[in-house]
Amino acid sequence: MMFNNRFNQDNTIHFVPCEWTCTDPDEGQFCRAISETEFEYIQIKDMQGKEHSKRMLDTLNDKTKITDWYQDEIDINDYDADQLGREVAPYGGILDGIKDTQYRNQLMAECIFENNLLCGDYDY
Repeated sequence: MMFNNRFNQDNTIHFVPCEWTCTDPDEGQFCRAISETEFEYIQIKDMQGKEHSKRMLDTLNDKTKITDWYQDEIDINDYDADQLGREVAPYGGILDGIKDTQYRNQLMAECIFENNLLCGDYDY
């Protein structure tokens, strides 16, 4: 999988804060839209609830190993309607009343990311 993060010359990871939205400050989770259906998610390991979102992203920029954070790119077009339904079901009515297509897609991608995290699908 090709990730769109950038590395500094000293091999530290550099994420541009203006490209990322904090989607869960308690978990250190951020999202970046790649397209209307593709989203990149990152979540810092062992940072839950310890920092504010700006400081968490600054901390992420200081990480030098991929093992310090989770990352995935999710394209909801890779899932059929039944699969998407199963992915969002644990989140109750999270999509109820959401009219904006891109935001709706982002929420579905976030559910997929979090479900993979909870199932231990990220082994790095």
